[in-house]
Amino acid sequence: MKIQIGLTHQERNLFNKELNQHIGFIENSLIELEQGYQKELIEQLFRSFHTIKGNAGMIGYTSMQEVSAETEHVLQHFRQNDITLTEESNEALFTAVDYIKNLTKNLSKSSFDVSDSMHNEVLEIIRKSLPSQETNASLKINELTQKEESPANLNATVDGISLEIYLNKEAEMPAVTFYQVIHLIEENKIQFESNPTTNDIKNGKSAEILHIKLLKTLTNEEINTLLKEIAIIDDIQFVKKIFNVKKREKNKGNLEVREIKNTKEELSEVQIDISQLDDLINQLGEIIINRNQIADALTALEEKYPLDNDFVKLSETTSKLWKSSYRLQSLLLNIRSIPLHSVLDKYHRLSREIAKKINKKIRLEITGQELKLDRIILNYLNDILIHLVRNSIDHGIELPEDRKNIGKDSTGTIKIIAEHKNNKAIFLLSDDGKGLDADVIVKKIIDKKILSKEETLELTKEQIFDYIFHPGFSTKENVSDISGRGVGMDVVKNTIQKLGGGITLSSEKNKGTTFKITLPLTMAIIKGLITEIDKKIFIIPITYIEEIIDIADYETKPIHNHPHIIFREEVIPVFHLKELFFKKKTTITNHTKGVVLSFSDKSIILIVDKIIDEQEIVIKNIDFVDQLYYLIHSATILGTGDIGLILDISSLFDEIKRKYNLH
Repeated sequence: MKIQIGLTHQERNLFNKELNQHIGFIENSLIELEQGYQKELIEQLFRSFHTIKGNAGMIGYTSMQEVSAETEHVLQHFRQNDITLTEESNEALFTAVDYIKNLTKNLSKSSFDVSDSMHNEVLEIIRKSLPSQETNASLKINELTQKEESPANLNATVDGISLEIYLNKEAEMPAVTFYQVIHLIEENKIQFESNPTTNDIKNGKSAEILHIKLLKTLTNEEINTLLKEIAIIDDIQFVKKIFNVKKREKNKGNLEVREIKNTKEELSEVQIDISQLDDLINQLGEIIINRNQIADALTALEEKYPLDNDFVKLSETTSKLWKSSYRLQSLLLNIRSIPLHSVLDKYHRLSREIAKKINKKIRLEITGQELKLDRIILNYLNDILIHLVRNSIDHGIELPEDRKNIGKDSTGTIKIIAEHKNNKAIFLLSDDGKGLDADVIVKKIIDKKILSKEETLELTKEQIFDYIFHPGFSTKENVSDISGRGVGMDVVKNTIQKLGGGITLSSEKNKGTTFKITLPLTMAIIKGLITEIDKKIFIIPITYIEEIIDIADYETKPIHNHPHIIFREEVIPVFHLKELFFKKKTTITNHTKGVVLSFSDKSIILIVDKIIDEQEIVIKNIDFVDQLYYLIHSATILGTGDIGLILDISSLFDEIKRKYNLH
């Protein structure tokens, strides 16, 4: 089948954008319908395929149009009879949407071939899924009611004919329907003016009525032919034909003003290349570094010229610069942030296909999809969550018959919950499967000679579960193409830590497993507490700081040969960074400051030599060869020109847990 499509770059983007939205909605709706009948969903599915059919027909993509028409016909049967989709029909619609997705790959070309055998095979699958004897694949089109309006003043000068096009009230995509009308008139090589304008409609803007002024004189036969062609377009209720009375010349100016206004509206939205956006963020980083340098210089000048008028003016101007740069920072970081639903919407289909492959039933529930994350973090997070979802389906959720035998619903549930808390993104991914078996993990630890049997006896349940993140560790006996290859969870943890986050898990046998992931909202700029340790600058991300305290105000008690204090009715261990980094002994004085850190539901207190300031920190990625700095996440350039090392809080807690047996 030969297909020829003539689309501009803008038209192709518009078509693709709407098509992908409908495809995503269709996939998620079909999965939801597998759980039970919902009349509203079937109605919405019908309208989605209906719109795809109309759009495909408008650009001449006949293969996509025909498949959409057949699926529309199947859904019409179920909506008319008010019944749920059969399993066969549901599978057929998945086949249809997969075929449509495959067809989108050709849209970058103006001329291409579509396999007739594949096309006919898909059509046959869809037709056979109908439970009734209906064979007519065409739906009844709306009848067009023509209403004609003559000039109010018969002696007035007639200046051509206009059309007012009205839509059905249930029309969901008026701009798309209006675009089909515009395209039809252009195909007939008829000159016209429209309101909304052609560009408005192509950009998705619409109105209750489409006004068309025909600039070319047509015969009655040509006008009637045009109206009949408009009648074929779905969602049109009627067309009103109006004789134009010649208008005064002064109105022409108004038309020009409207056109200028429309042009301004078109220019109000632009596309930006991601590389350019990243460059803007980098330039913003340089601005912040310079801003911090100015702040340090002003502090020094203030001591010398506290009452100088020129200095006062400089301070006021700098203050305005501060506010502008903060505003710019907020805007750029927000632009680079992407809502989670842009990746999570695809997980419903993914989980369904994985579960189907291994004969399991899965229900995926997602909340918090409106949360926004830096696109760099989101790219990594997508791979991480997909891996965890795969593991939950393959490792966690039992087979339907096994679940029934222990009193569970045959369909397993996986939940993804995202929330914004204390300037961090928190993700909980849980399943109601078989959970982790500590005894099985211990056996693997011994078999792999990671620890001796005697050493495993000293492990807590939480520490045993942590070995899931050990390189090459897996409890899966059989290797599959889904999971169980003995790799993955260590990579997941390392990736999260590189992003400045952390991951923990909790599990209960026959109840399920929950992973908790903590991530920063951005990878570009953070707030940090600047501290000094052994005359070197270390920065602690503010996100993880609960409070700064005077250690001397609290009673220190040794527990398991390590100092602890009671802080807000909680016993918290105390560590000095000088000991952790440089293995130097320290003493607590009346001026000793402690930074209370909280991470993954655990708290510690870090003692530093000196607290200098709190600043906006521009992250500079670095690779340290020296093992001394293995707890460093990245670095920054301070206003003084010094380099500050940013602590990796996740690795710090891991090291303390390993070295001091912190539970």
